[in-house]
Amino acid sequence: MLCTNTVPLQTKLSIYISGAHSVGKTLQEALQRNEDFIKFGFKCQHEIARTWVQEQGYTQEMLQSEPTFRRLQRELVNLQIAKETTEIADNGGLDRRFLWDRGIIDPIAYTKVFCGGEEVQKILAIPTVKTGLLRLQKGEDVLLLVPEPREELLSFDGVRMETDMNDINRIHDAMVSLMTELQIPHLIIKDFEIKRRTEFVIKQITDLASGAHSVGKTTLQQALLSDREFSSYKFRGQEEIARIWIKAKGYTQAMLMDPVMLLQLQYELLTEQLRSEAAEVAECAGDVSGFLWDRCIIDGFIYTRVFCEKGAYDRMITVPEVQGELSRLQANQDAIVIIPKPRKEFVISDGLRRESDIVELHEIHNSMIQTLVELNIPHTVIEVADLAERVNIVLEIVKKKWPFLYGLTSDQNSKP
Repeated sequence: MLCTNTVPLQTKLSIYISGAHSVGKTLQEALQRNEDFIKFGFKCQHEIARTWVQEQGYTQEMLQSEPTFRRLQRELVNLQIAKETTEIADNGGLDRRFLWDRGIIDPIAYTKVFCGGEEVQKILAIPTVKTGLLRLQKGEDVLLLVPEPREELLSFDGVRMETDMNDINRIHDAMVSLMTELQIPHLIIKDFEIKRRTEFVIKQITDLASGAHSVGKTTLQQALLSDREFSSYKFRGQEEIARIWIKAKGYTQAMLMDPVMLLQLQYELLTEQLRSEAAEVAECAGDVSGFLWDRCIIDGFIYTRVFCEKGAYDRMITVPEVQGELSRLQANQDAIVIIPKPRKEFVISDGLRRESDIVELHEIHNSMIQTLVELNIPHTVIEVADLAERVNIVLEIVKKKWPFLYGLTSDQNSKP
């Protein structure tokens, strides 16, 4: 994040392969064998329905009974929610990426086909279901894939409900219709060949935007300082403290994969950032108009929130010195927070900071936006990739914020 300070002075992803049974969701097995997919570090979750049907002794004859079938679907919804809650919320940060064979949308779609819309509405009214669906609707940390039915893949495993191709298509159509009605983002996999299906999934993951470090903040800072118009307003550029500190203190990338070491580093960077800002302001007095910082205290919050133990972020933001700095950013008078939108072309490893893949960087960026919103800190996200356009956008923001720098007004009460 680029933070323009002025004087005076948090990668989760769940992939769901949903759809009617016998449509080739064994794609999960193919992904588990694929080297390109393995490197993303997903934890695979097997289909709950098949195991539950066997354990509870449901037979084909029992599943022909609508009350029994309806009860089973309710059970599967509750089981899926419980499993996701355990795996995603209570895993202690050890696993943040999951590949699910089905999700809560599946039993709801089966209910729609075989039990009717009234029963679906009852399920949708359940509070835990509403919460689970809201996460899918936001689409920020989920990727929902629906393989298209193929008659060549139709088979009977002797466990789940036996159906023909007509029923399979009805289930598929109901699922797509349901996700559309509920405004749940989803992708339909039309390819039949398993290799192409695997490549499709990997491409979707790879195409997720990257963020956090390696988003072009330093490049933008240098471009601004080199710009004739911007440099005439006497902003002093401040190099990213994290990069200097990590190198000076001997932190390695391997060390930064340890949540305890990473938390220690974030507190060190927080202290150094606050000290540096205060020192710069005191030293420069009226010699400069303001400072152009490559990162600020918010960045440390995010890495703590995303990668460190639960509660670490909450404790960090209650530090008295931090509260004072947050109040300044929230006041929106002498600071501008700029966040370049993640771009794949900027993702590089500098050999110093934590090495992250695309999925993890995407998680950091989303957490940063969420945190700024929660803390009521005004900010601007720059979406374009072109460097010249990025510079012009920042110039316009500064011009609107502090017009006296451009000679548009003599009012300097809000001097940056």
